[in-house]
Amino acid sequence: MLFLLTTLCTLTRAEVIYVDDDVVGANDGSSWIDAFTDLQDAITVAQVGDEIRVAQGIYTPTQNAFDRDAAFELKDGVTILGGYAGLSGMYPDFRHTEFFTTILSGDIDHNDLDIDPNSRAGNSRHVVVCMDRGDTAVLEGVTISGGYAGNARTHNYSDGRGGGLYCRGGCSPQLVDCVFSDNEAGSGAVYINGGSHPVFTRCIWQDNYANDGGAICVNRSSYLICLNHCIFRRNVAARQGGAIYADIMGEVRMVNCLFVANKAGGSGGAISCNGSNDGTGRSVFNLLNCTFYGNTFPTFDHPPTNTVTQPDGSRVYWSDSVISNCIFYNEPSEMAVSIQFGRSEPLIITSIYEKELEPGHRRPIPPAHDVLFVDPYGNDGILGTKDDDLRPAPGSPVIDSGTNQTNPPLPAVDLDSNPRILNGVVDIGAFEYAGPN
Repeated sequence: MLFLLTTLCTLTRAEVIYVDDDVVGANDGSSWIDAFTDLQDAITVAQVGDEIRVAQGIYTPTQNAFDRDAAFELKDGVTILGGYAGLSGMYPDFRHTEFFTTILSGDIDHNDLDIDPNSRAGNSRHVVVCMDRGDTAVLEGVTISGGYAGNARTHNYSDGRGGGLYCRGGCSPQLVDCVFSDNEAGSGAVYINGGSHPVFTRCIWQDNYANDGGAICVNRSSYLICLNHCIFRRNVAARQGGAIYADIMGEVRMVNCLFVANKAGGSGGAISCNGSNDGTGRSVFNLLNCTFYGNTFPTFDHPPTNTVTQPDGSRVYWSDSVISNCIFYNEPSEMAVSIQFGRSEPLIITSIYEKELEPGHRRPIPPAHDVLFVDPYGNDGILGTKDDDLRPAPGSPVIDSGTNQTNPPLPAVDLDSNPRILNGVVDIGAFEYAGPN
């Protein structure tokens, strides 16, 4: 009886806490008029079941310009929702994450300059952290930017892990509709370690920089890590894994994801996987209906040039992996994106790619096709920008060419949130063909 009463009290206590950096009220979070102006204050008082609604604006984890260890820490059972209009909008509860951008920024000394990456040296080491707890934490609809976990550009990265998000210790937070932008670290804008198993849904990584894993670095995480309907563009790794570097004993599962214009100085323009099966567990990369285009180019301008200098365009080491309904491709006139296999070849099902047999000798499997995307470079002629259109064009060989028998099962929708299967058979790649535009 005591347990039931305690549970009931917990369920009925759940509150909505308001945050708006542009109001002057009681500053107690009880309403938009009396909202907290500091997100940290809301997180401090939040308890299991509470929902924190954050208005458009820029929020830093500390007001102390010298406290680089300060970060927003996710809490069990607490949901943080960004993208609200707040009192500066006509309807404060109206929510649109693109129109009303909520930015969690590591720029605690307020001096970041796009033209000078050294201006970020005083930023927070991690903008958001989730450590040793956070099994039911949710972060949704925010942009995470300006984290600086170490100077990857000079390879000084002893403390440089997870500039945007540092995740460790068996936690399993859910991140939805989040953007990770302009974070820098020795290892990953997002760093996952210690048995953590986060789930990312409809998240975007762009313009992040690291030594290994420009967007994400997974290090010895033995649990399932899920990336659903996510986009990776213009992320850079000085060494390996332009978008993702993984050294794992577990599974990284990606469904309906797009990798475009990511670049690595050494190997794996999109993904580098150095996982191994040492008898304690399987190391698996599971890719379902993903599209890879134009990774490892020395330049993002159209047309790309000098591709031969970095032909290793998708990964370095695959171990016990499954690739289903995926596209690994560049322009037909250029060197196609290649996959170089390590200890074991992955199981590849209904995918378009090129396999590197030995340096300088490549054989297309299946025979080379022009994938026929609608317009990979968009109106601005630059690869990796928002107007790129990597949906299949009429007549594309990827249409109705996939397999419906997949593990995990096919999702209900594609990367554009359109039905995933039309005409009875799924298309190859992240987008389903819905007819002429």
